[in-house]
Amino acid sequence: MSDSEDNVLNLCTKKARMSLVANADGSGDDQDDKSSTASTIMEDASSRSDTPTQGVGGRRGRGRNKKWRTKLQFKCTNFVKEDHGQPIFGIDVNKNTKDGEPIVFASVGHNRVTIYELQENGKIKLLQAYADPCADENFYCCAWSFDDVTGQPLVAVAGLRGIIRILSPIALCCVK
Repeated sequence: MSDSEDNVLNLCTKKARMSLVANADGSGDDQDDKSSTASTIMEDASSRSDTPTQGVGGRRGRGRNKKWRTKLQFKCTNFVKEDHGQPIFGIDVNKNTKDGEPIVFASVGHNRVTIYELQENGKIKLLQAYADPCADENFYCCAWSFDDVTGQPLVAVAGLRGIIRILSPIALCCVK
């Protein structure tokens, strides 16, 4: 048994003893409280993870907790705002490219799927945009894949209506 489990069991045992002392008024309810307290304690002890929690060992040191602020190691070089004005819910980078090919990514939001290319100078170039014929559709996620026969890239998108669409950026159409 780990030290944290020992601390939890010791804490539970102390609570059980305190509840027995508190209910020793002679009303006969102490037996009922013993069984319910013991069963509750055992359920709590068995459902806890093995990860030690803070506060079990008491306070460690004095003073305020120091929070470290990390500096971000990147800076914004460019951003894109799409014309539909709705939130972007998903983005995925095509990881199936070969060395030397440009970085391509897709974003989804509202009823649109947009494919961009990240250029070497940090600019973002719009390659393609697809709009679902249903204005009520709202795409939430996208994922890149490829056709195992032809090797051409594919983008799978899904949204509010529960329809998964497979888009082919090479054929410029919805495949499935």
